[in-house]
Amino acid sequence: MRKVASPHRAVVVAVLLAVAAVLAAGMLPVPLSGPGAGSPRGTRTPGSAPGPRETPSRASRDTAALLHAYYRAFADGNISAARRLVGDDFVMHVPGKGLNAGEYRGKEGLRGFMAPLLGYGGGRFTVRVRHFAVHGGTAFTREVVTLNRAKDPGRTWTLRLAMEYRVRRGRLAEAWTVPEEQEVYDAYWTPSRDTPTGTPAPSRPAPSQPGPALPGHAGSPRNTRLLITFYGRLARGDLGGLHRMVSDTVEVRVPGHSALSGVYRGWDGFLELRGRVAAAAGRRYRPGARAVAGDRSGGFVREAVPMGPAPGRARNAEAEAEGSADMTAYCTVRRGRIVRVEEFPVDSGAWQRFFGDARDRR
Repeated sequence: MRKVASPHRAVVVAVLLAVAAVLAAGMLPVPLSGPGAGSPRGTRTPGSAPGPRETPSRASRDTAALLHAYYRAFADGNISAARRLVGDDFVMHVPGKGLNAGEYRGKEGLRGFMAPLLGYGGGRFTVRVRHFAVHGGTAFTREVVTLNRAKDPGRTWTLRLAMEYRVRRGRLAEAWTVPEEQEVYDAYWTPSRDTPTGTPAPSRPAPSQPGPALPGHAGSPRNTRLLITFYGRLARGDLGGLHRMVSDTVEVRVPGHSALSGVYRGWDGFLELRGRVAAAAGRRYRPGARAVAGDRSGGFVREAVPMGPAPGRARNAEAEAEGSADMTAYCTVRRGRIVRVEEFPVDSGAWQRFFGDARDRR
């Protein structure tokens, strides 16, 4: 992954003007849903005193309990138990080009998603959940999955991914699988023709640990409010307010091979990335969040980047037809300031088609 150097002062000024021009066009943030999505009063900003002990809302606690039960069923390979936790209109989105890519709908769709894991896997299946954040009916996880395949059980794969969930009427209604490394994820699900046939997989993968695979804690109202405030200031073009919420040494990482991929460092690097996104998205750009959920270390944000032609940029009919290039970001927060942002396209293919593939320019 290439490193993006901090731009010179003149470049920073140009970026500021580009971002301000987009924001001045009357763009507003995408409304957030769930409790606390309104005016984030009481948000802790740098220098303020710590708030009271955090107590997640009842809706957040119910969502956390539902996800604990879902992950227990998933770790045990208990498809019947998992089906009871999803609604009739459940949808699972899996991006990429692998064998399991696509959309899985309803309770039978969930069976169709889980069953191949049991038959395709080679008996090793462990999940380590690094982050678990809940805000009302929205939940995110960030996971490291270690597993193998029945066809070549001697090879171990490590898949890093984020998951996003929506809950309605006490059941899982929608879920997104967001691989952090789409090519690795697709490679696992695309065995070559000469892959040797190994020992058949057992009926169930070995659980990663007894009981729930999720951390016991979930949700930080304080960090949720902080991120809502941050995106509100971004939408208003309040650069001074944004700067106070971002560490001077902030690091933003964008994986993959798109024209935006790289490491952006410092406030200038943060502005450079935002300027590039705004320039590519054009007048349809609406900085804002579809969903936010904080945890003890920071929090997740789902942001949509509408696809529209920027001035002087050739139209990409295929990309525009897809509507938006969503990304999921995990923001690490320390002492009330954002110190690190890791952004993952929800669909790397759509992202690279819209922003361009850096490999095509070599």
